[in-house]
Formats: sequence, structure tokens, C-alpha cells
Amino acid sequence: MAQEDCSNGIDDDNDQLIDLNDDDCVCEAIITTSPTSLIPNPSFEDNSCLPQGFSSLDCADDWIQASDATSDYFHVDGFMPGDFGAISTVPLPIPEGNAFVGVINEYSFFTNYKEYIGACLTSDLPANTSTTIQFYVGFSNMGFPMYTSAPQIEICIFGSTNCSNLPFEGYDCPSDYSPEWIELACVTVAGSNEWVQTSLTYTSTEDISAIILGPNCPPLNSSSDVFNYYYLDNLIVNQSVFFEDTSNINSQINCDGTLNLGLNISSNFTYQWYNEGVAMVGETNAELSIANPTTGTYQVLLYNNIEYREML
Repeated sequence: MAQEDCSNGIDDDNDQLIDLNDDDCVCEAIITTSPTSLIPNPSFEDNSCLPQGFSSLDCADDWIQASDATSDYFHVDGFMPGDFGAISTVPLPIPEGNAFVGVINEYSFFTNYKEYIGACLTSDLPANTSTTIQFYVGFSNMGFPMYTSAPQIEICIFGSTNCSNLPFEGYDCPSDYSPEWIELACVTVAGSNEWVQTSLTYTSTEDISAIILGPNCPPLNSSSDVFNYYYLDNLIVNQSVFFEDTSNINSQINCDGTLNLGLNISSNFTYQWYNEGVAMVGETNAELSIANPTTGTYQVLLYNNIEYREML
């Protein structure tokens, strides 16, 4: 039996169903909410063990304690911030699943103590391409001064061309210890006993194979012996184009009756336009112009070598 070709406007397998109307053409990688993260295990759900105390990031699959400073792993079925005796007010609900991590932004017994988390990417983020990382920052208000968040923090992403540079030695900022790590971008996040979703965008001159996320480098202006403590969850990293709002097709009817359809997308995809699920042969550009439009549903399929999208 012939296999349905999903982009030629022909019923190839003679089942009376053409292109997207045929179950053979279901796109299993349609993006509906957020892009796939090139960080494996982005919300820390996969683990080889449940945390039993602080400094347990090694339990979370694919994550690396980025330096000698000990970042923490939490799970509702294992160790949680309140389990050491303090009154815990971890913001609820947890953004994604049952796990998250915690990092310190300086403890004044040390000159400049900061905790970071690191991961090797599933594929390189290409140079000279806009990249976005979207993530949640949780602000702790635990009833125990040493583990309470300051009202805002500047979070930075650092990148390296080689994953073997994870971890680095020291208790300070990655770029202060090793020229192999470059600061890519920072964002200031503010909150109080809540999870705040934020994002940052950068363009690197080199392919990035590994990332580190954590506090900005400068020492804090504080004389008290406190941990400024924060939670992180659901880190989504990919090319910025995958974060663009492409959920709707823009339409315009001209004075001559021509209908123009298009998308607000800045990257180069391969396109295929459809009318009522049937491919419009030869219509493979980002915009579609229809001289004599008829009532119906128009769709466009976008794809490249990383991901697929279908827009209604």
C-alpha cells in the first residue's frame, strides 16, 4: 500500500483522505505551549535518587554542581527546605512537577560565595543566533533568616564551548575563575514568597555546548551573615525563534480582493500551506497570497532540522 505524502495535495494511499486529513500525517512534534529545551531534564523531575539533605544535585539526572559551592536539590518525595527544622514557605504550586533546586547568593563568612547549576546541552546552540532561556525563580521566606531571599536577584547565564569545563573549581563566579566560561546575559528578577517566570536572550560569537545558571558576579553589599537563598525550576533553552508567538496567522484583505496570510517569524523555516487540510502545491513561502479566496480553514506547517510546528 502506498504511503500518504503529506504535502502534494493527492490521496496517495487511496483511502479518501488527503494530506493533513489522513492519520498518516499527524505531526507528533507540534509545539503548543513552549519549545523543547536543549537542557536535558529541564524541571529536575528525572533522578537517580531522591535527595536526603542539602548538596544533593547529583541525584538529578544530567545536572552538575557547577563549582565547589554546593547547590541543592529538592523533591516533594525526598528532602524539602523545611525538613531541617525551619518553618518552610516554599512558594506553591511548584512551577513544573515535584522537583526544583536552590542556590545561595553569597554567605559573608566567605569573600564571595555563590552557588550555580550546570548542564551539558543535548545539541550546541549555534553562534550568531539569538538564543533565549526561560525559567522560574522562587523567592524563599522560610522564617529562618539565614535562608530568606532578598527581594530581588540578578541571575546570569554563562556558556562554554566545551562541556568538559563543567565543573569549575572555586566558590565564586564562573567567568572570574576560568576564561573558558563567558557571561552571556543577565536579568534582574524581583519577588516575595512566590515563583516568578523570567527570560533572557543573548547572541554568542561561538557555539555553546554547556551552560551555567546562577547569581551575577559582583559581591553583595551586605555586612550580615545571611544566605540570600533562591529556588530555580523549569529551565527552557533554545533558539529565540521557538519562543516567538506564532499561534495565529495574520491576515489582510487588499482592495482588489486578494487575501494575504503570513506569520510574525524572523527565522528561516521550510513552509507548506494548506486549505482545509489539503496541501496547496507550490505554496512554500512564509507568506501566502490568494487572488480569489474562498471560505475555509488555512494552515501552514513550519519545520526545520530541529523541531516542527503546525499553525491553525
